[in-house]
Amino acid sequence: MSEFDRTGTLSLDDLIGQEPPPEHIVQAVTPWRRAMQRILIGLALATVTIEIYNLNHILPVVGLLLVLAGFRALRRENGFFRACYLLSAVRFGTLAVEKSLLATIYWQDIFALPLYKICAVTGGTIALFALLFCFMAGLRMVEKKAERKKYSHGPAALLVWYAVLCVLALNQYFIWIVLILMLTVSAFILYDLYRLSKALDETGYALHAAPVRLPDWALMSVLIAIVLSGVVCGSLFFSRYPMEWTPVQETAETAEVAETKAELLALGFPPEVLNDLTDEDILSCKGAQCVVSSVSGYSDYRAIPKEYVHAPGYDCANCDLHLTDVDVMLPGDPAQLHIFHHFVWKDTYPDYSTHCLSIQLYPHGWQAAGAPSGRLLCNRDDALLTAPYVSSTAEERTHSTFFGFSTSTATDALAPFSLPKGVRQPRGYLTYSVQEVTSNADFPESLYQYIYPTGYAPYPVHTAQEYCALSFWDGPFRPVFDIFQFDPCYPPE
Repeated sequence: MSEFDRTGTLSLDDLIGQEPPPEHIVQAVTPWRRAMQRILIGLALATVTIEIYNLNHILPVVGLLLVLAGFRALRRENGFFRACYLLSAVRFGTLAVEKSLLATIYWQDIFALPLYKICAVTGGTIALFALLFCFMAGLRMVEKKAERKKYSHGPAALLVWYAVLCVLALNQYFIWIVLILMLTVSAFILYDLYRLSKALDETGYALHAAPVRLPDWALMSVLIAIVLSGVVCGSLFFSRYPMEWTPVQETAETAEVAETKAELLALGFPPEVLNDLTDEDILSCKGAQCVVSSVSGYSDYRAIPKEYVHAPGYDCANCDLHLTDVDVMLPGDPAQLHIFHHFVWKDTYPDYSTHCLSIQLYPHGWQAAGAPSGRLLCNRDDALLTAPYVSSTAEERTHSTFFGFSTSTATDALAPFSLPKGVRQPRGYLTYSVQEVTSNADFPESLYQYIYPTGYAPYPVHTAQEYCALSFWDGPFRPVFDIFQFDPCYPPE
């Protein structure tokens, strides 16, 4: 017979004069104290946000697990505690879905959906608010059963505190002074609830824990495993773009395409770029008057990239990444330029996460003529594969200098994508046209960035495109920059 069973069979006369049983025996006989401790600690963890080391994601999960375990023991005590148990389960389910989605690259789009917002508010804010209300009502019923003459105001204060917290979050009034004040108030409220729990325990209030088939530690382990499984699955299967790689259809080169390629090569168009262009892009350069190009190489993409500019006699065979910019001047009035930005990975390349090409075109009296276009290419065995970019958009934006003293307008283009595994020389290009709108205007310049991953994305997952928009490079992505000042020679009059 165990120590607990032996203690339970003693009569009142046997217990008179005996020493108090050990603390774990007391908690087993009166589980009220342990359940309330779990609930109070869980509420503290679930409502406090610490945005370091992902604690803002870990602590709410741990806190709701404790709350769920606490109300699991109290669910037979009264109807309000039973409602708290169900509401905490709903809130934990919502949180598990949210944490799983944060491991995918689609979470921002999903979070912006009206249906998800309704579900998140219903299963999150409203569920937690209802849980606190039922917790307050359940404690009040327990106080009545214990025949306490003076009721505690801690449960009602906690409900009001959470309501104020929601209002502040809605109006974005979270300055440090207000945040510290709210945390201080919550500490006092939770301490008052702890005193209430201790007072009810000292009155000899009898609570019979609800019977369970699965121990608390086993239930918590299962729920943690479910959350971790969702995070791992999201990271493994939904942290890359689904790309449509298809074999390039071999077609006979027309005489017009061959003639245009010969003209471009004679003007100095880089052959490694020309061979990757579609026939349509080659023919768009028909009748070119001059070609200007610039080539850069970058090594060791896992560290801070080092740039090597190609010059006559310079060998960049050991560079991981090559960037090539080509400017083609076309005949006509007004003057028109056709611009190409090309990249190619030579040997090693990051085949995980997401990539993005970013172009900021400063026109200086020129304007973009049409949306950017292009394609991706790679070699697998003896096949040449191609795929479109996930998207390719361009829009005008106003950029300010570092100190904000001046601004300039640029046409920004973004083209996100992912690279496949097990291929050779993945590469691609973007192209667009600009035409002169101001006579004798300066030639445009382009800030070309290739943002690539240096490691698997941390949690929560972001894309290279999002990092580009934030201009924040202290993370799993790094950019290589290439500023190209177009200065082609006009043909003699």
